[in-house]
Amino acid sequence: MLRNSMSNRKKHEDDQKYLSSNLAASSRLGNHIFELSALLAMSRKLKRKPAFFIQDHYHDQMLNDTDVLIPGLVDHFLIINQTLPASIFPVEFNMKCCIFDNPERLMNNTDQYLHIKGMHFQVLKNEAYISKDSPSDSLLYSRYHCDVVLFSAPHSTFGWWMGYFSKGNQVYYTDIKYTNDTSIPQGLFNPDDYFPPHWTPVKYDNMDNATVIETL
Repeated sequence: MLRNSMSNRKKHEDDQKYLSSNLAASSRLGNHIFELSALLAMSRKLKRKPAFFIQDHYHDQMLNDTDVLIPGLVDHFLIINQTLPASIFPVEFNMKCCIFDNPERLMNNTDQYLHIKGMHFQVLKNEAYISKDSPSDSLLYSRYHCDVVLFSAPHSTFGWWMGYFSKGNQVYYTDIKYTNDTSIPQGLFNPDDYFPPHWTPVKYDNMDNATVIETL
C-alpha cells in the first residue's frame, strides 16, 4: 500500500519563471534603487518573479540599505543565498547604461531562470561629499523638505533620486551636453531616456563658460 501511495503521488514541479540580473552591489544607494526598481518592473512586464542572488557581503548590505529607504521593495524578490549557478547562462540586455532597452524583446525567452547582464556603472567620476548624513537620510530629507532640487552632476544616480523623491519634484540639472562627460559621444547615454521630461536642464554659453543662458 505504501509503495502504491508513493507511486501515485504527483511530483511537485516549479512552473514559476524568474528574472535576475548582474547587480553592482558594491556601488552606492542611488544605483541600488535603479537596479532593483527596474528589475521589479521588468519582471512584472515579463510575468516573472524577480530573484536576488546574495553572492557576497555587499549584496547583504545592498538589501539592508534599500529596505531602510523603501520598506517592502525587497519583499517582492526571491532571495537566494548563493552565487549564480553555472547552469544559468546570462543573456545580453541593456549593455549601455542610461539608454532604453525594451524588455519586450525578452518575451519569447522560455528559460525558467532568465539572468540578464549589462555593462552598468562604467562612468568614472570624482565625488565630493558635504553632508554628514547617510545616503538614505539625505533622500528622506529631500522627500519631506525639498521643494526644489538642483544637481550639478547630471550623471549622478544619487542626484537623480534626490530630485525624484523631492517634495516639490521641481528639478533643475546641469545639461550634460555642457560637461566633459564622454558617455554621449561614445553612444552610452541618451538624456531623453534618463531625465523625466518635466525636469529642467540648465544650459550654459559653452563648456568653458558657465554663464547660464537658458533654463526653460
